[in-house]
Amino acid sequence: MKAGYQQVEEALRAVDAVTQAAEAQGLLAGMASSAGTPDKAAWIAQVLADASPRGEPAKTCLAVLVALYDQTLRELDDDGLGFQPLLPDDSVPLSERARALGRWASGFLVGMGLGGLKRETALSAEVSEALRDLDAIAQIEMDTAGGEDEEAAYAELVEYVKVAVLLVRADLRPVPAPTQKTPDRRLH
Repeated sequence: MKAGYQQVEEALRAVDAVTQAAEAQGLLAGMASSAGTPDKAAWIAQVLADASPRGEPAKTCLAVLVALYDQTLRELDDDGLGFQPLLPDDSVPLSERARALGRWASGFLVGMGLGGLKRETALSAEVSEALRDLDAIAQIEMDTAGGEDEEAAYAELVEYVKVAVLLVRADLRPVPAPTQKTPDRRLH
């Protein structure tokens, strides 16, 4: 199952979650960028902290969140840079998409903290700048109808968020070098 923005949003609303879809994925991406593989149950508990999941909506929400968890980690590990922030599609007014992008960035930063990133952690200049930029994006306010220039600016911000997240993840979680096996030198 592929977890789309609207599907995740509806599942969270059905259980009265305060966390929204974009923020939930941002939280997971932040946790996954600052530590080892995030604990699925801990992430779901964080997303549903203020919710009241019961009955069938709870089962549906859990299934959607598990799908989002698996999908997000798979995309973050994709060598083809297949990761995409979970955001509303282009049919949604630009102001709502911009707010969702801000919530995504905010969730990412919170996730970094939950994942174990400390203020005193030494970061490269690029990662420090990316985190400052994500903090600025988290404050985004766009009260516009969405002309061509604003649409282009939004698309650039989304692409920047994607690249920034992958940069932070690569810098904080370097891929271990493959271990080389020593050839078997036994004579048979």
